Amino acid sequence: MRMLILCCLLVITSMAHAAVYKWTDAEGNVQFSDKPQPGAEEVKGLKLQTYEAPPVGESESLKEAPQEEFAGYKKVEILAPANDETIWDNIGTVSVKVGLAPDLQVARGHKVVLSVDGNPSEGAAATAFTLPNMERGTHSLQVTVVDEGGAALSTSPTVTFHLKKHSVLLGPSLRDPSLPDN
Repeated sequence: MRMLILCCLLVITSMAHAAVYKWTDAEGNVQFSDKPQPGAEEVKGLKLQTYEAPPVGESESLKEAPQEEFAGYKKVEILAPANDETIWDNIGTVSVKVGLAPDLQVARGHKVVLSVDGNPSEGAAATAFTLPNMERGTHSLQVTVVDEGGAALSTSPTVTFHLKKHSVLLGPSLRDPSLPDN
């Protein structure tokens, strides 16, 4: 096994040091090859092109700029669903959109905590949420912006919405007036 590896290494290194020949063809084009051609001359002193990377340091753009004093959020509100809105969705999926002014300060570690029926979720660095598999009925939403320590910075007013699902017990004409009766 050692002999096989040694032979492979010798073949590879001999290929790496193969001579390079240069000649000009009949059309005046300069050609290069590892096989000598009539009238070719061996090119001496070829060096591999190398690149040495600059030392790794902190980039100017990545240096932390001094943070200005944060004045707080002027507006925290739930944009969707609207207060007292009725949502028809058989699957029970509700999309929630939050409006903030100024924008969420993620660099400061701020997160949005969405409370559904008084149960807070884990904080997220997002202003749009999807609530899957909600049960039919009336639900309340509230949003709180918290800092990296979990302290509340600002809270939205509570929004109430009603989720309704179509009943399988109703005939098609009662579910959708545009459908004909069978």
